[in-house]
Amino acid sequence: MSAGRPNRSRRRAGFANWAERRRSARSGGVLGRAARLPEVIKHIVMWRFADQAEGADKATNLRIVRDRLAALDGLVPGLLKLEPVIPDALEHDYDLVLYSEFDSVEALRAYAVHPDHQAVAGLIAKVRTERACVDYEV
Repeated sequence: MSAGRPNRSRRRAGFANWAERRRSARSGGVLGRAARLPEVIKHIVMWRFADQAEGADKATNLRIVRDRLAALDGLVPGLLKLEPVIPDALEHDYDLVLYSEFDSVEALRAYAVHPDHQAVAGLIAKVRTERACVDYEV
């Protein structure tokens, strides 16, 4: 093995050990309940916006909604990450993407019904033409 190259077999073994520990912890296996790893719920939403809506052009509405979504960071306990993005440099099919992480389904539900979130959702409903959403646990 050359001095500048990492030991791939050691790296793979480390990943395999980590993956096995994670599976075991999630199933309450060898590590037991006390060692269970926390779940993370990922909530990803993508929107296409109208060219004109609510008296403003698409670019203006995108900035307004992105900023209002960013203001929701830390809104409820268990909201781990909130990242609204207007993709512009790379290929994209949607005008605005929201990537967020929650420590539980309950935290996601609390976020969904919170009045501040509902206010932003109401604005989005007026300026969007399409919406796609996916929630999943890792």
